[in-house]
Amino acid sequence: MNLKTQLRSLGILLLSVFLSSASYSQYINLACNNAFEDIQTSGTFVPNSAGDDVLTTIALPAGFNFSFYGVAQTQVNIATNGFMTFPGTSIAGAPFTNQALAVGMNGIFPYWDDLNGAPGCYTEMRGTAPNRRFIIYWNKPFFGGSDPIVFEAVLFETNNAIEFRYADLNGLSGNSATIGIAGPTGTSVLQLGFNQAGVVAAGQCIRFELPIACTIIPPANVTLNNAPGTCGAVHTFAFGATCNPITLTPPSGSVFPVGVTTVRGVNGLTSATFTVTVRDVEAPSFTPDCPKGGLVTLNAGPGECEVSWNAPAFMAMDNCPAGAFFGGRNVCLPLHIGRSPVVQTAGGSCLTSSTPQAAC
Repeated sequence: MNLKTQLRSLGILLLSVFLSSASYSQYINLACNNAFEDIQTSGTFVPNSAGDDVLTTIALPAGFNFSFYGVAQTQVNIATNGFMTFPGTSIAGAPFTNQALAVGMNGIFPYWDDLNGAPGCYTEMRGTAPNRRFIIYWNKPFFGGSDPIVFEAVLFETNNAIEFRYADLNGLSGNSATIGIAGPTGTSVLQLGFNQAGVVAAGQCIRFELPIACTIIPPANVTLNNAPGTCGAVHTFAFGATCNPITLTPPSGSVFPVGVTTVRGVNGLTSATFTVTVRDVEAPSFTPDCPKGGLVTLNAGPGECEVSWNAPAFMAMDNCPAGAFFGGRNVCLPLHIGRSPVVQTAGGSCLTSSTPQAAC
């Protein structure tokens, strides 16, 4: 085993230890059925691309409008090791040791592996504006081998789609390669595989594109009173949208508790919200009931100027209970000749966060 192979194996081992799952991407990927386009004869040879670990910068064709993660591109760096990057990438040169994709790499990785030798890489633009495609084609063996693998990345102007197409992978399927796309700083990645078999196959086409723009229109904020005897209210609603499906949390028809609940409608990266406010307008009730008229008449004994009253233990029940409230006995005692208040209250901060109160 030569030194380069040893270093490559060590690098893969270390990267595998630190591999973590890729973050959610702004792009989506899906299968496509566009045929592989062999441009080795008709295309333009990328200078020095028959060599080892070579990075060559070329200009995209004049007037070819292509943006990557929302940034217009006018040139691309083509690496002989099966990938391409755009200005501002965090990858230095064309390293033979593939890595897990990370934000900031700012590139397209149809099959990042240790490739070396002829024939090399080719480019060609095909189609008619504004629907042209720019093809970057690799035909290179693995380092130390002689049988090349053949694949290509295709950039589409106007819609900014990207396709990976595979013609010959020598029976491999991503075993020691990194496959996917990675955006510039502040964006995201979409990694399909890192040293993982079964990710791609000869004859396969994979397409990356941005989701169709979606507009979600929420209903107006709403305020409701609680349903009698309950601590909430049912509310049915609908979002307007130019796309489907819309995931609603919580769903329409839910029971919303007293207080403020934020409802969110989501489709992909697009979301909208509104609030449901439920007010508790139901006062607590006392058991036993307050004395009739709110007045208790007691007679003082001969020679007495005050009396005692064994007040009942009132129990207040609320539709939004934090537990029953039990009133005390012998409140505001002794009672003097005339009128003395005996007050029991429930509601508000005494029981729950609800507003209504009751007193006797």
